[in-house]
Amino acid sequence: RRIGIAPPTVEANAFTITTRDGQQVELKGGYYPLKYNSRLDAKARQHEMDQAFERMRAGTLSSVQSKYGHTQERVGSGKQPVMLSMTVLHSHINNVIMDLALGDAVNYVDRVLTRSQVRQALISTGNLDALETWKLWLKDTATGEIGARTGTEQVAQFVRLGFTKSKVGFNAMTVVLQLTGLAQTIPVVGSKHVGQAALDMAGRPRAAIRQVMADSAFMRTRYELNTFNKDIAAVQDALRSGAPVGKGSGFIGGFINAVRAVQLPPQMVNWAFFGIRQTQILVDTTTWLAGYRKAAGMGKSHAEAVLYADGIVENAQTSGMFSDRAAIERGTFSETTRQSEFVKLWTTLGSYMLAKGNIAFESYRRTDFRSPSSILGFGSDVLLLFAAEALLMAAIKGGWPDDDESWWWWTTKTVVTQATGTIPLIREVPGMAYGGGNTPIGATAGDIYRAYQQTSQGEVDEGLIKAYTNLIGTATGLPSAQINRATDAFWRETVEGQDVPAYEYVTGQRK
Repeated sequence: RRIGIAPPTVEANAFTITTRDGQQVELKGGYYPLKYNSRLDAKARQHEMDQAFERMRAGTLSSVQSKYGHTQERVGSGKQPVMLSMTVLHSHINNVIMDLALGDAVNYVDRVLTRSQVRQALISTGNLDALETWKLWLKDTATGEIGARTGTEQVAQFVRLGFTKSKVGFNAMTVVLQLTGLAQTIPVVGSKHVGQAALDMAGRPRAAIRQVMADSAFMRTRYELNTFNKDIAAVQDALRSGAPVGKGSGFIGGFINAVRAVQLPPQMVNWAFFGIRQTQILVDTTTWLAGYRKAAGMGKSHAEAVLYADGIVENAQTSGMFSDRAAIERGTFSETTRQSEFVKLWTTLGSYMLAKGNIAFESYRRTDFRSPSSILGFGSDVLLLFAAEALLMAAIKGGWPDDDESWWWWTTKTVVTQATGTIPLIREVPGMAYGGGNTPIGATAGDIYRAYQQTSQGEVDEGLIKAYTNLIGTATGLPSAQINRATDAFWRETVEGQDVPAYEYVTGQRK
């Protein structure tokens, strides 16, 4: 359909092998693609991604099984090392599936982006940078997510997934805070529609969820693959693959494999995210119903309203699908830095905050600062986005402003701190106050330092136990965040003789 030529069938060449015990075995042969080993050559990875995209764009990715493909692929290879692995087979099948599923759409979008009229329009409006961003997005979407290749990236991926499991798994506070997602929906779709949707959910939650899942393929996929959160989706992908993430040869691969041998079993990891998943279903379904109500009120058909509601959920609650992620979440900075595991580390558990930042920016753009009512609307959006979660946390754990601090100052500090958390890299600054930052890099480095510091003191205390629990959690997936709350409460009650309320074993110490 794309190039007007049907690819010829590759004629198999039979060959004979001699087994280890000396037997002669006749094999019928067949097509097997050639790939270069990007673990041994940094150029090979970039070449692999660019080549897959160009083939898809040219309509030849699915027809590379040409009669002389095995010789053509070697021409101009620049002496790159060939990958001798069975993963080549799976990768090739994946590429063909991607081509069949997305090839036409990729071609259509590419034609639009390369038109001179589009480029000129972007130049005249000062948006040429957007064109480069779109091109990088299109290439990443076309080639799909590529896993860790080098030893350094294996370690980065291993730490990222371990950090997610240890900080989010079985975390009761995260489950409770999921409910504040509705405050994030209101600036996107409006309080009226959210209120009506919440009433619908309150009256018949199970029926509403079933109906939404039946109407929306997006919502079904969101929970079949757990793409409501990119980090949880990455953990689940690793479990579904059946192969240890980070598995490799040498010292790094051996170390990672040894640690993986004592990790939590897959079923336990699935249960670790159960509470978050179920709470997010309630929030997403309410958000979807609010979007559908708004679309219906605009006169859209059922099919149009379904797509509109899908978009509302994606904008308000984020999507963990690879093609929906921001460039930095995909690990992409430029043409030369694409899908880097090290870059992905900086957005771990940060998608929710990135969405807050985007919603706040859109609210700012549509605000008429000459209109008092419009300014008031922008102010309410900011409070919903950046103060609601902090207010709920303060209600549970304490932390209200004391006698020497005014509510206005407390709210301002809260909003500024939360807003700072929406900016990648910058969000590490307020996180430093809690011991190393928000990402696996800063937090793990802080845990290592504290473990060393506590060990050098030569005594077993609460700090030593919590420091090592964090490190073990990152390495094995142990739910360290929740365990440390219980450890802190137990230590204060049994060792220090304090009167500790039972709920603090779950919520942590109340201020």
